[in-house]
Amino acid sequence: MNSRTSTVIYIVFLLVVAFYAIGLLFPAYWNWGIIGFAGYEIHSLVFLSAIVLLAVVPTFGKTFFNTIFGFLQKFVILLSTLPKAVRFVLWIIIPATILYLLKSNSLIFGDGVSFASSIIEETMISPNTYVYSFFLIQLSNLFGFTEMNQAANLMSYFSIMFGIIFFYYLYKLMRAALKSSLNTLPLYLMIISSSIVVLFMGYVESYPLLAGWLMVYFYTAISYLKESSGIISLLLVFIIGAALHLWFIAFLPSLLFAINQRKQIVPSKIVVVVSAIYIICIYVAGQIMYRGEMQLTLPILANSNTGYTLFSGYHILDMLNELIMIGPILPIIGVIALASSIKSDRNEIHRFFIYSAVPAFLFAFMLDPLIGALRDWDLLSIFGAPLMFSAVIFFYDLRKKRAILINLIAAILLFNVFHTSAFINAMKNEDRAVQHVVDVLLEDPHYNENYYSGCRIRPFANILTGVYKRPEDAMKFYNNIGDYSSLGYFDLVSAANSFYNVGDYKQAEDCYEMAVEEISLAPNHRFAFGHSLVLNKNFERAVEVLKPMLGDTSFTDLYFLIGVSYANQYALDSSTKYLEIALYYSSQKREVLRTYVNIFESLKQFGLAAQYQKRVFNFMPSSTAERIKLIELFERAGMSDSARYYRNYIYPQNN
Repeated sequence: MNSRTSTVIYIVFLLVVAFYAIGLLFPAYWNWGIIGFAGYEIHSLVFLSAIVLLAVVPTFGKTFFNTIFGFLQKFVILLSTLPKAVRFVLWIIIPATILYLLKSNSLIFGDGVSFASSIIEETMISPNTYVYSFFLIQLSNLFGFTEMNQAANLMSYFSIMFGIIFFYYLYKLMRAALKSSLNTLPLYLMIISSSIVVLFMGYVESYPLLAGWLMVYFYTAISYLKESSGIISLLLVFIIGAALHLWFIAFLPSLLFAINQRKQIVPSKIVVVVSAIYIICIYVAGQIMYRGEMQLTLPILANSNTGYTLFSGYHILDMLNELIMIGPILPIIGVIALASSIKSDRNEIHRFFIYSAVPAFLFAFMLDPLIGALRDWDLLSIFGAPLMFSAVIFFYDLRKKRAILINLIAAILLFNVFHTSAFINAMKNEDRAVQHVVDVLLEDPHYNENYYSGCRIRPFANILTGVYKRPEDAMKFYNNIGDYSSLGYFDLVSAANSFYNVGDYKQAEDCYEMAVEEISLAPNHRFAFGHSLVLNKNFERAVEVLKPMLGDTSFTDLYFLIGVSYANQYALDSSTKYLEIALYYSSQKREVLRTYVNIFESLKQFGLAAQYQKRVFNFMPSSTAERIKLIELFERAGMSDSARYYRNYIYPQNN
């Protein structure tokens, strides 16, 4: 690492801070990696200015560094005097307490909703997480969990547990790789203060396991390279990682490097070639394999389904935002450090992290963020771990050369704390978290008609409507679709449900109609379809849709809707038949009868209206208003004798 690299890193740091400042003032999709404190933008800019001063003014940075780390070093020295058993217990208690206190409440930043519901329904979360899914289902059955929040809490405790593993093995890794001492404490804190630690604060997903176990793998691999552990333990750790999540295979080139480095099986160039072929094969396999209509890896060229391609501007910007969101600066420094180390002399530890970071980054770069980049930050953040450790190696090497950038380390730590605390704050406030994601994804190219005909809108709209009770926000996404006929059955039904929930019954009817041509609707969707038809005065079609549901007692308004539909077709006998059944099942008979009066009066069927008004009057024989209403209806029906009788009606008095 030379002074030129140090200068580049300073410049990149200042550029990221500038990018961040603009993102705080003008939040948008192009800077979605920036999550500030809502309503405190000016205060945040002042704080960013202080961070810049730490980086560029030696006196400020050195004073801050010495003050903070002088205290921390004394604390670590104190801990080192405790018995090993006590230190081990503290390694569990302290991280667990911190992570639990910072535990988030929002599921919106990941797939927590689908994960939790999958556990309750006893279905696999994903074929990529078979072992984890199976284990969670068994635990859920053991404890008798039936609610989604119970399953979410179960997963959140696993998140915290693997956070403890992450912190502990990161510390052991630094001792093994860097011969860590008190002087490397700032480097350790640079990683654990980055926002990748949000994964361990009760995050409901499978990726906390992947990230936590990755530290175990890195430590085991470095120990193997230093000949302090055997190949069996290394292979076992890797296999367990792949079982926890298939994404772990992104680190296979690093495993091959570690084994070959120690055993000298083939020349090093062969490992490079095999790793390159491996990555290419993964990309090709992703082009052959599909998830629904979508290929697993991004196309190189735009096609009829999407213009979001491997080298499109949107994708490059998404990757930059990924780096900022999990950093905000350390992963980017890791990229620069790796680029610098590839061209210079490097030891086996440097090369191991090159074989870890580069393939993982390329995996993330090739994969199509199928549900949108923002909500896939957790998967793609995994490659940030080796990048951040590469940055730590860079700073450690500078220290050995007596050129450590104390100012920059102090600034990075403060930047980390600012960004990560804003992220945690957003996650702990459900409304703010949901609103942030909605605002960003409305501009996301994955959530419009040009990305596979808008098929990614449905699952997110379902979450907004079903979990967060925000159908109005769901409609904002469906409004991105111009041609609903291009949607598949499930997307059409989801869109129809959303329109129905916000009261746009005409659009709901149109979407249900397109869906019902393909396959029979589920009862609740059929009822919503029929209700929409009635409200849109399409009464004949409403009868066709609703009558097959007769006998389903779960829909209390079914007979009423059929009765109203027949009434508006002037099939009065059929109408009264179904309205009487609806009345029989109703517990609010007087209110229902009044509704019938209004229906038949509006249809100018004054005789029927009078008959139902008479039954209302029988509930309230002393009411002058109800009697006058009854008289008027009899007169309008031409039933003067009945009108005269009730005009002279005397309410019987109790003797």
